[in-house]
Amino acid sequence: MKFATTAPGIEYFTREQVELMIRMARNARDRFLIVLMRATGMRIGETLGMRRADVHFLADSHQLGCHAGGPHVHVHRRRDNANSALAKSRKSRTIPVTTDVAGYYRDYEWEREAVQEAADSDMVFVNLFRAPLGRAMSYPNAKQLFDRLAKWAQVVARPHMLRHTAANEWIRAGVPRDVVQKLLGTSGPGRSSPTCAPLTASGAKPSNVIRQVPDDGGWRPCSRGCCAVRRRLGGLAEVAW
Repeated sequence: MKFATTAPGIEYFTREQVELMIRMARNARDRFLIVLMRATGMRIGETLGMRRADVHFLADSHQLGCHAGGPHVHVHRRRDNANSALAKSRKSRTIPVTTDVAGYYRDYEWEREAVQEAADSDMVFVNLFRAPLGRAMSYPNAKQLFDRLAKWAQVVARPHMLRHTAANEWIRAGVPRDVVQKLLGTSGPGRSSPTCAPLTASGAKPSNVIRQVPDDGGWRPCSRGCCAVRRRLGGLAEVAW
């Protein structure tokens, strides 16, 4: 399955394939990584470069110095990430998410709390299951995750396909193309901005149709780091590494 575009090889997952990968991921961190990338269309470099201050999953984040409403994440280009992850787009943007995404994050936060070495890191995605514990997750580690999922699920699985999946679902749901481009952080049609997304995959339209994107104007880093409300969950997920 591919977008009808002049750039070859642009593929996306079906809803069933994404759900299968989420089920097969063996820890909360990896499940959140898949869910977040599918929900936001972020590039893998943008995802691995996220700081905990970029995650605003409260209904109202004004007290944190953020004026964007509802649960959302911020994408910023930083050159000082310990894992060298770099956002391709030079312009910061805000991407709204659903409460389901926040739920996966809470699961991950509870899993992360069990690793003392991760407490001092302000990066969202860190090593929890192999040394060096607490260090920012690298691209090779993320690629290994998708390679394992591809083998287990017997599908082609690359991180960037989740970006195409998000774009495909937004377009199928009727989101205006200029809004999709803004969500993706692209300035115009290109490899990550499909010109057509045929209905070749099964599944209902996404329930969170996004028609307006918050403006990042006036955004200020929150002083409290992670902004999600934590709750204790029953048991830790099986570790993968």
